[in-house]
Formats: sequence, C-alpha cells, structure tokens
Amino acid sequence: MTKLKHIGAGLLTLALLSCTDTPESVLSVNGDSDHIDVHDDMGPVLRYQIAALSKDEPWRANYLHPVFSPSGAIVTENAPEDHIHHRGIFWSWRGLFVDGKSVGDAWVGDHISYVPTFQSYGQQSDGGVRIETGTLWRTDALETPTDFLREETTVTVWPEKDGSRRLQLRVALTALVPGVSIAGSDNEKGYGGLSFRFGRADKMDISSEGKSLTATPAPVETGDEVDFQFRNPPAGWPQSLSIACEVNDKPLHNWILRQELSMQNCAWPGRSPAAIPTDRPVVLSADITLR
Repeated sequence: MTKLKHIGAGLLTLALLSCTDTPESVLSVNGDSDHIDVHDDMGPVLRYQIAALSKDEPWRANYLHPVFSPSGAIVTENAPEDHIHHRGIFWSWRGLFVDGKSVGDAWVGDHISYVPTFQSYGQQSDGGVRIETGTLWRTDALETPTDFLREETTVTVWPEKDGSRRLQLRVALTALVPGVSIAGSDNEKGYGGLSFRFGRADKMDISSEGKSLTATPAPVETGDEVDFQFRNPPAGWPQSLSIACEVNDKPLHNWILRQELSMQNCAWPGRSPAAIPTDRPVVLSADITLR
C-alpha cells in the first residue's frame, strides 16, 4: 500500500507539473498579401498590416494593429483624431537622408511608401508563431523613385500563459545606396524609432526598475524595461504592460513617454542622424508583455 501511495503521489506531481507547463492557449497564423493575422483558441491576437489599405496613404503600412489583450480588448489605436499619423505599433523616423539630402518623412508619410518583397509565417516548436517580412523603403523626393532602405522584420508571439502574453518585434535596416542616415524629430524631443500607440495613455502610471517616472516633453532616461500600469482598467483591458527595447543587442534607455493621448517611443537615434550601413543591418527590437 505504501508503494502504491508513492506511485500515486508521483503521478499527481507529474500531472501538476504538466498543467503548469502547458500554455493556456494555442496559436495559429494565416494571412494574405495585405496582412497576417495571429489567433489563439479564444480569438484574435494581432494583425501585421503589411500593405497600405488606401492609395491616399501609401505610407500607412507595415505596422501592428490591432493588438489584443489576453482578455480580448484592442489595446492599440490607428489614426486617432489627436495624432492621425499614429498607427498601432510602428517604426518610423522624421528625418530620412541620402548624402545629407532629405528624402522624406516616414512619420507623417511625406515622399515615402513601402514595397513588400516577401513574407513567411509558421509555428515554432515552443508553441509560438513567427512572422517574417521584407520591405523596401521608397522615396519619390529624388529625380526618380528610389528604394534606399531594405527592412527585414520578424514578429514572434508566444501563447498566453498565466494571464500574460509576450510578443517580440525585430526590425533590421540595411541601406541600399551609400550615404543613408536616419534621425528623429529636429527638436528637443528627438522622437523616432519603435513607437507604441496604446489606448488609455492618459490613465497610466509609468515606472522602470521600481522607480516611478513622469512624462516630460524631452526624453526620459529609463532602465532596461519600462512598465506601464493602467489605473482602474475596464473589463478586458490589461492591468499592465512592459516593454524592453534594444538597438544592436544593447538596451535602449532613451524614451519619449506620454501620460496623455499619444504614443510611447524608444527614441533612437534621437535628433542627430545615424548612418545606416550597406554591408550590415542596424537592428532594433522590442520585447513586449501584456498582463
């Protein structure tokens, strides 16, 4: 009988461990030439909008929206009235240059369009899904339309577990012509780079490494990860989310933070232009967790 008790206890322990290690949801991914969708068994998770939906806004492409909370609420915003150019989770710069000459403003879409070149997606062995896309950045500000940047982007999403969902964004930029550089806005803000337009930004508290942060017009120095806590969130809305950004595998601590209806921004490179090489990519990444 004692031996049977031990066997029974062992089986129960294995069963509990198995339950603990089992994701709460199963992911699937499908798409077409315009967009790629990720779902779990409860509903939609996110959409990667590859192509522009309107010929009037060829620049409103290549972004993530909608992005859903683990409980099913849409947490991103696209084309809000207060900042019509914001588009979910997006990556963009005010200053785009070739040999020092301005060739456009991708933030508001001046002289810039995006040309999709490839897409692939599928399941990972760990239960996540992985999306890979290629995009050319095209300017019409030169004598002839010119593709001056090649972008290769990877979006990875993991199954919801214990009420949390994690996703990772990786954007690799390589110049297609010599002399390409990019910059943020030409003011003290210097905003540009990976940007996050979440709803209810006017009802959030912000902290990093346990230290409370207050949004200011200029960039704020943070720790490796920034935490956003929502005050009195409605049903379905996440309690919090966290984001850690890197550039070329080094943590980015320079953030534009907003506690009003606006976006949050891992500001890189800031006001001064940064060169984009032709022989190796500059890689920006963000690790995002919704709780």
